Amino acid sequence: MAEKKNTRYTYSQFAEDILELLNCIDVSDFGLDGEKMTEKANALIEQQERKRAYNANKRAENAGKPKELSDKMKDLIALIKPVIPKGVDNAVTGADINRITGSELYAMQISNACNHIPNCQKTKVIREVENNKGLKQEKEYTAYYIAE
Repeated sequence: MAEKKNTRYTYSQFAEDILELLNCIDVSDFGLDGEKMTEKANALIEQQERKRAYNANKRAENAGKPKELSDKMKDLIALIKPVIPKGVDNAVTGADINRITGSELYAMQISNACNHIPNCQKTKVIREVENNKGLKQEKEYTAYYIAE
């Protein structure tokens, strides 16, 4: 059998294993067409090599180019950008952003959108909150601001 270099079992490895198996046994004893199986296995190997070359070429062509943002991400950035204040002293948390925009965005959505906003920085802020027992405690949150 073909040597497995990683834990994934690829189509190429499968086709190579089939070819190796066909060299070891006579499949016609089982009512199978060995020539057709060899043909199909070789075709699969060629197809996977073409696919690998195509993907490598695409990666080389697009190296260094930023990915195009989806329309959904552009809308999210347009929603969040006006809310982000200038200066670290005015930084807003995800809860603040949701309250101001009237939305229910997840922390990861806000973080991803802020990654695409020019000069948007993250910082940690401490806020005093009341827990379920009515006691006040300090919690640390990620907050966002536009660097001046």
